[in-house]
Amino acid sequence: MRIANEVFERLDSDRELRLKLALALGVQEQSVEKSLKRRSDVFTKIASIRAISEHTGLTEEEILETVKA
Repeated sequence: MRIANEVFERLDSDRELRLKLALALGVQEQSVEKSLKRRSDVFTKIASIRAISEHTGLTEEEILETVKA
């Protein structure tokens, strides 16, 4: 599973969402930004998914996408 491209785009453009994610993960916004640039899997953690869902109204199924091997 990985984060959908739409969610990465929202994270890139929505500072409030990045701040909520940083709070949920216990890191600084700068760490979230670096993880965003690397397309890190840190956003697949349940705390991240909950923060994204609460802020955007997206469901877990909309946030995550399956990686095909």
